[in-house]
Amino acid sequence: MTGKPSSESAGKTPWPQDMSMEKASLFLRLGMSAPRRPVDDLIDRLNQPDGKRWLPGALEDGPMRGMGTPLDLLVNGKATVQQCMLIKDHSKVFVRKAMDNEAKMAGIAGYFLAIAAGLRHHGVLLTARERAGLRDILLDLAEALAEPYRALVSQAALSAPAAGSAAGNQPKD
Repeated sequence: MTGKPSSESAGKTPWPQDMSMEKASLFLRLGMSAPRRPVDDLIDRLNQPDGKRWLPGALEDGPMRGMGTPLDLLVNGKATVQQCMLIKDHSKVFVRKAMDNEAKMAGIAGYFLAIAAGLRHHGVLLTARERAGLRDILLDLAEALAEPYRALVSQAALSAPAAGSAAGNQPKD
């Protein structure tokens, strides 16, 4: 022993070997002073081991039941503006009437994916949410999604009108 402190004892805290990035992200979000958003619960659900596989089926069996596949309608842009609005509105109702957390998460996912599809494919903002806040929500959500949903949501976030902009308020055909 030389008497010199090791890098571990010199004020550096080693990263726990069993700490995943997802778990670290959760701990950081829990430690923030901002209130927890519903999308944070969805992000936690998507970060579970089956989260990436869960999403399409949850949408098809949930808020988009009988409408078509989320891949065709939302990701590939086959939904019209009116269909995106219908999916968004149906998803909101689905959240309110959810009997369990899985159904609630499916509704939240449908809501934000419909908004993302409206922005990405039609240049239309389908919500009255504050624009800068929406951009942040979409960027956070995109990180937890698998492709091709990640591309849809991240591209929508980047095309979201800036705060104070009047662009994108009215649905277009």
